[in-house]
Amino acid sequence: MKISHPRFVIPGDSSDLDLEFPQCLRKHVQSDSNTVSEGTKENVKGSLFAFPQGIKIQGGTTFSWPLWFHAATPGNFSLYLSLYYEMESTTDIPYRTLRMHYNVEVLPSLDVSFAISMCSSRLQEYIVRMDVINKTPSDSFALNQLSCVGTKWAVSTLPSRDSISFVETIPANQAVSCFFKIKDLSTSSCIEAADGSCGSDIVLSPGGSTDVFDVSRTPITDFHYQERHQQGKLAKVPRGLLDFILISKAVAVNSSKSEQLLSHHTCHCSALSQNPVWWLMEGPRTITHDFSKSCCEANIQLVIHNSSEHNTTVRVVTSDCMAEKSQTAPSHESASGQGGWHDVSLENDIKAIASTKGTHSQKQSSESISPFVWCSLSSAQVDLKPDSSAKIPLKVCIFAPGTYNFSTYELHWKVHSSESGHVDENVTSGGGQGYPFYVNVLQGA
Repeated sequence: MKISHPRFVIPGDSSDLDLEFPQCLRKHVQSDSNTVSEGTKENVKGSLFAFPQGIKIQGGTTFSWPLWFHAATPGNFSLYLSLYYEMESTTDIPYRTLRMHYNVEVLPSLDVSFAISMCSSRLQEYIVRMDVINKTPSDSFALNQLSCVGTKWAVSTLPSRDSISFVETIPANQAVSCFFKIKDLSTSSCIEAADGSCGSDIVLSPGGSTDVFDVSRTPITDFHYQERHQQGKLAKVPRGLLDFILISKAVAVNSSKSEQLLSHHTCHCSALSQNPVWWLMEGPRTITHDFSKSCCEANIQLVIHNSSEHNTTVRVVTSDCMAEKSQTAPSHESASGQGGWHDVSLENDIKAIASTKGTHSQKQSSESISPFVWCSLSSAQVDLKPDSSAKIPLKVCIFAPGTYNFSTYELHWKVHSSESGHVDENVTSGGGQGYPFYVNVLQGA
């Protein structure tokens, strides 16, 4: 059998005729016999379906075979089914063809879109905004679950935004925005991956924690394969981060109406504005130290991740003051108020202090530069392989209690070509300023 639109129609298995839909897709009735193999996917991609050997129909009998239908996109289209079969009787034309034609109209339902941005507080975690628009004039839909395809990614709600993440129904001509968090479970530092507390599915309907559908089962996984293939051809950007599947249900006004399950597949989502290099400062947020005995040394580390597909060289440069300020400020102003630690002698520099007393006090009140210095190397370089991370240990010396922002560092990277090993300065080099990292230093007894 040949199908003109495998994106909409996929042949099932003979056992699917006895299944109760959509209960058969729930996870508590998962069966390995319904797992789609790679060979089946290839047949679906080629729009050809071969019936199992031994399938026969006798004269005057009826033969039934299940077909799964998924309304992938709204609009009008023509569906052609061509069935090739062989006659057992000896005739001049043993092969026959049965052609069927259907005009199908798919009405609009939900329009789903995703926006992904990297989380600034945790490495390889992302904040996801899901916008759902109900484009029907009279129907309402209940959101059931959101799934990340694959075992690498996990989805969860934001800790302080549970109320905005759960939506019971979306009425006609209404829209809703939901916020989630996704994280990479493949990293060795992911605690949730070790204890299994975070998964690839999240239930959206209140009180429906047991009503979870298995997106790895046919026909959902087959239709998702078709959507990846179709959306990959139409995409104008490189294939990206991950795929989402939103499963919802139509709220039937008449209880006798059969239950309708909707699956919206959004593929090749990515945070396109992210750099090839990610970095994050890690260390203690609160330190207690007795400054009457000595200065305080704090150990912190910079975690750097190479998200590109090539080897990358990253250089970290620390500074006791911001580069743009040290270049424009006069030397006496830089010594008195431009960050870091500066030993001012009252005996030798009393005239300089008196002459700049007004401007000095004004600058301290507006900028409040913290007295600290980096006591590790001023620069460090590391070579990263694709999709790998490295930790650079750093040390800072603090001379007084207070709240400090250890963001006075810069990163410079160069992505090496995998073909010849050279570096294209105009295309694959870049840099960035340090992210804010605040530490509270308290006076101890």
